[in-house]
Amino acid sequence: MKKILLLLLSLIPSAAFSQVTFADSTANLEVRAIRSGSPVAVVDMNGDGLDDIVCLDSLHLLYIHYQLPDTAVFNSEFIAGLEGVKWSICVADADANGYNDIFTGGENDGLYLVRASNDGSSYTASVINSPAIFLQGSNFVDIDNDGDSDLFACNNDGLSLPLFNDGMGNFTPNYSLLNPVSTIPSDNSGNLGSVWTDYDNDSDLDLYIAKGSPDVDDPTDGRRLNLLFRNDGIGFLEIASQAGLQPLGQSRAADFADIDNDGDLDCFIINNDINNTLHLNLGNGLFIDITLASNLLSALNGIGPGVNAKFADFDNDGHIDLLYTSLGSDHALLLNNGNNTFTKAVAPFPGAPRRIQSAAVGDLNNDGFLDVYASFGFDYFQTSNEIDRLFINNGNANHYFKTRLKGVASNPNGIGARLELYGSWGKQIREIRSGEGYGVMNSYTAHFGLGASTAIDSLIIRWPSGNVDFLTNPPADTTLFIEEGDYCLPNSGFQFTRASLTVNFLGGGDAGVADWQWDFGDGQTGNGRQVSHTFPDDGTYTVCLSTSGSCGQAEFCTDITVSCFPPLSDFIYATDGLDVSFENLSVGDPTRYLWEFGDGETSTEVSPNHGFDTTGLYFVCLTSFNDCGSSTVCDFIQGSCGNVTTAFDYDAGGLSVQFIDYSSAGTNDWQWNFGDGTTSTEENPFHDFPMTGSYQVCLNISGVCGQGQYCRTVEVSCPPPVASFTTIPDELDIVFQDTSANEPTTWLWNFGDGSASTQEVPLHTYAVPGTYTVCLLAGSPC
Repeated sequence: MKKILLLLLSLIPSAAFSQVTFADSTANLEVRAIRSGSPVAVVDMNGDGLDDIVCLDSLHLLYIHYQLPDTAVFNSEFIAGLEGVKWSICVADADANGYNDIFTGGENDGLYLVRASNDGSSYTASVINSPAIFLQGSNFVDIDNDGDSDLFACNNDGLSLPLFNDGMGNFTPNYSLLNPVSTIPSDNSGNLGSVWTDYDNDSDLDLYIAKGSPDVDDPTDGRRLNLLFRNDGIGFLEIASQAGLQPLGQSRAADFADIDNDGDLDCFIINNDINNTLHLNLGNGLFIDITLASNLLSALNGIGPGVNAKFADFDNDGHIDLLYTSLGSDHALLLNNGNNTFTKAVAPFPGAPRRIQSAAVGDLNNDGFLDVYASFGFDYFQTSNEIDRLFINNGNANHYFKTRLKGVASNPNGIGARLELYGSWGKQIREIRSGEGYGVMNSYTAHFGLGASTAIDSLIIRWPSGNVDFLTNPPADTTLFIEEGDYCLPNSGFQFTRASLTVNFLGGGDAGVADWQWDFGDGQTGNGRQVSHTFPDDGTYTVCLSTSGSCGQAEFCTDITVSCFPPLSDFIYATDGLDVSFENLSVGDPTRYLWEFGDGETSTEVSPNHGFDTTGLYFVCLTSFNDCGSSTVCDFIQGSCGNVTTAFDYDAGGLSVQFIDYSSAGTNDWQWNFGDGTTSTEENPFHDFPMTGSYQVCLNISGVCGQGQYCRTVEVSCPPPVASFTTIPDELDIVFQDTSANEPTTWLWNFGDGSASTQEVPLHTYAVPGTYTVCLLAGSPC
């Protein structure tokens, strides 16, 4: 689905684009007496494409301010009263019904999911079934990339909590998604702010956690060492120290953005006991600290300990600025000068009654300039007497471009998507996130400032699914709605696994691929997404996959080397007298085995057990086979006598019992006494007992290693017959057929005319017609 919203603006040129000011527009809110504290959100809640406001009055009364089209006015709606004090908020369409749901929580008082109805007209709050945690920052994010938005919850008091989404909006704790333990062993507490971002440009999301523990003074303590979990596509590895993102401070939050438009994301970290730090991404997975050179120390001097930081282009000049909120004496808006330095804006929020403690950012009058919803408080969890304020950007003559996304193969909100906007400025990058910094939520709409430019070369969207949309010359000063696949870029690729000369292929490509054609480079071809091919010989082959579909045609080729080697046979063994257990250690993908035990016996089991009949030295060989040949390994094994073990087991079926001898190898004589007056000399005899009961069965053995006896009680039981029969009449002649259950062995028929029979299937002739009562007594030893 493609939709472009055009907004015509009457713009007055400004001589000082670098200055940014906001107007206090709180009066535009229907309900204004709201005091949120820290957790606030700006996000479209009703699907009309306009940013709305989600807030928690007194930190537990949930409200939504809905932005009305073509106005700067908001309707306000009370949603729910939640228990406890809430510290964090994030929003996403968790159940994929087209409307966003709200996640929030606090100090061990339950993690809440406030779910929108299927028509978006109402909300239902419920507590997620999970361990109690002290929630700090939180995020919706598709951790396992299955198309559903999972949850990540920072825990102040212990290990942070990943929650798996089953696709229906039901969440369960699951540490197989990610186990966010501290590198330095600790109780894993102190997790405050979290950001999911692709810092290394490898098309999967990494996780950065800002950590702090006010009661811990040691800067190397695991409870306050920031963590960077690098996603390599298979799992997560913690590398904050190696990457240069561990400032050894009491950190509270962080944000990632491309401050120099060089194509990778840089990092700002709020530290409450040392200077805040700005880290430049070198593009090779490493960061360097440029705080001093950036003028941030001077710009933030005297501001106070930070709560939240948000990178965004507030003056639309094409360079990312930084909004900084605090618990100190002031807040700050730091404008990017375009040369990795920042200048503090002068009084950008003239209506603010005091310093802004927390804020969320979005376009709250849909004019292409970013606005701020601000909250105030005395502490992280205490509101002040000041009501929240809505600050509308006064704007300037610069241009903009905005994009809203809808995932198809990816999660519905497109969380984790990366947008690259190309033009005269070079390249700008935005990421779609849910939940940022210290418990706030900013708009899903990707916003780009264009400066004086009105021409855009192209837009590339890299979706979490791996799909890519490519749009040329999108119009400036518009909001573009893009559904995954609207502008899909054809691409092809595949994965493979090798087993000798056989290779299993799995084709990939763009979302529109409908046909996969393979050329294996050996004169053979194939079709279908998943194929298996066996190459004729060792060598290197150029394998090509051609894909076609709604996005167009693409081809991907790569060299694959296959080698065919016979397996390498190996085994170990353990002896117990003449009994030997073998463990097969062969490698090289064997497909079958042959064991030769040196006594004329063989086996094709993988790891057999074998008993020798006599003592001696045996030459045991294992041969392993695959399509490329075979190999044999042999070893001498000494068969010697140990302790003689006598044992047996049995399998009873009614009165019939199968006995199985498990005595030591080397046994050559078996004497069974079944306890009913009968005996046997077989190794594994089958015996019929005369009746039910308990029998003391004894086995006496002898052999090359000695003698032994084993006795045990054998319970023999069977159900009695259940009599039944059918008849086949022929005038006065009637055939009676026994259909009794449980295998009777005797029959007594009473035909009702004074006659009887003991046959199983008797034929009886009645003297005269009439009605007779016939009885059958079926009997057995049971």
